[in-house]
Amino acid sequence: MADDIYKFAKESDEIVPSKYAEILQANGIEWGYDSMMKADASELDAQCILALLIASLRAERFCDGALLGFIQNGAVIRWLKRLQELDEA
Repeated sequence: MADDIYKFAKESDEIVPSKYAEILQANGIEWGYDSMMKADASELDAQCILALLIASLRAERFCDGALLGFIQNGAVIRWLKRLQELDEA
């Protein structure tokens, strides 16, 4: 999954992977578990959703199990569904 997200981000015009924290901040989301979990994906653009996905992958590097937490609590599914909605629009 991580390789696919990074590959997509690098090939996409939507986001520069290294700018994920700045994108989150610009959308009022802190790079932290609680803030990212509470983010209302239905109001976010593709750039911010990709930033959330990248941030969740980066969080795993600092905290073992962080990505699993985002998956188990449904955040990753919400983010991917939002990307699908945006793609279909």
